[in-house]
Amino acid sequence: MAGANAAFRFRVRTHLPDQVVEIEPIEVMTFDAKARITRAFWSPSDIRA
Repeated sequence: MAGANAAFRFRVRTHLPDQVVEIEPIEVMTFDAKARITRAFWSPSDIRA
């Protein structure tokens, strides 16, 4: 974390009836004074089926 910004990598895996979908972004977020996320970024290229 640097000031009001943070970046981290994570993976979400969802099992659907006919496939498994993974989203694995490097998330970049900005926080307000109450530590609430005010902006977050990821790309459709982070999704695999």
